[in-house]
Amino acid sequence: MKALRGFLFAFLLIAALPACTATVETVPEKQPTPPITGPVPAPTSTVPVPIPPGEITATWKAAPGRSFTALASATAGTEGAIAYAEVIDSAGSYTQARIKLQRLDSAGATRGEAVELGAMESGKLSGLTLASDGAQYIACWGDADNSQISCATVSAGQGSASPALSMAGRAPALVYNAGTWALAHSAPNHLAVVKLTSDGFAAGSPAWFDAGEDLSFGMIPLLAPTKLGFVLAGGWDDVRVHQLDFAFAEVAAPVDLGVFSWTFAAIAASETKVAISLATPGGSDVFFLDGVTLLDKQSHNGGGKMGLRAALAAEGTSFGMLSASADDFSPENDGAFRYHTLTPGAVPDVAYLLSEDHRNYLSAPGVLLRLKDEMFFAVTQMNAGEEVVVARTHQP
Repeated sequence: MKALRGFLFAFLLIAALPACTATVETVPEKQPTPPITGPVPAPTSTVPVPIPPGEITATWKAAPGRSFTALASATAGTEGAIAYAEVIDSAGSYTQARIKLQRLDSAGATRGEAVELGAMESGKLSGLTLASDGAQYIACWGDADNSQISCATVSAGQGSASPALSMAGRAPALVYNAGTWALAHSAPNHLAVVKLTSDGFAAGSPAWFDAGEDLSFGMIPLLAPTKLGFVLAGGWDDVRVHQLDFAFAEVAAPVDLGVFSWTFAAIAASETKVAISLATPGGSDVFFLDGVTLLDKQSHNGGGKMGLRAALAAEGTSFGMLSASADDFSPENDGAFRYHTLTPGAVPDVAYLLSEDHRNYLSAPGVLLRLKDEMFFAVTQMNAGEEVVVARTHQP
């Protein structure tokens, strides 16, 4: 079964996710991971209730001959920002990516011109991530062809970017929490978390976590802030959830979710609860945890063989989930983005977003960000995204 799954995954993704060649010098010995005890809650129904789309607040188009392929978001005080990759698109072959940042005001409109953060000759990203401490942003991105991560800093409000960290690795995930910048990334058979300085360079050695057998496709690292520090999730054969303190030491035994990594993944956390979306062939499973206790598991359909691509954000005691897929319940919204309000143990409500936009958003990049007291989203189109659209969510 493992061999069959690996073959299927390779068949789908070998062109999009090249093998990682980063080296690991020293790593801890593999420790046994206890499985979740007790019965897993039954999947919750996801029959949607249609609600009108939200208000578009900003758009910008790619330069001629270029396309958007990745998005990331962060909030800094009264403003926010969208980081994005703009690549040369030659008949679907991507080269020479430029990583840029567009600031947004508190109403979701663009603020000033886009800032270029960096560039790479390859057009294949292993990840793009953005975080803020309220005064500045740090963005990091991965070059999938060279298994290299680069970072840059830029002030909130105004100013140009400054180059920062460059290191081996792939699929970066960056978080700021209570004075600590934490950067997670993947390496062969492991996940790593390293602390960054305020100017975006590594401070000390990384903490290493076993991630199981590495077939160079999965192990998407997920990182989110919590009251105790951080929550790290990832792995290939078994996705594990690690509760970390601010020094990246585990405060409890890791939780094995009992599923393997597929294509897309997302995470969000409140002070005590965590939501994790893991794509599956034909859909996505969303896990809700309180510490090491599994509260609920909800299954969502869509996305085809690649699975459902989703973004998550904390919404008080609930979580918001942004996704786009073929819609069996409302054909006129086929391919539109949807915003679910997810609560452990409850049937999700759904609002349709951009339902009047008939471009292809299936498995397209999308992000959520909160500006003042409102939730906004930013999306672009599948494969060759020609425009970024920012809008308010019309929430259920």
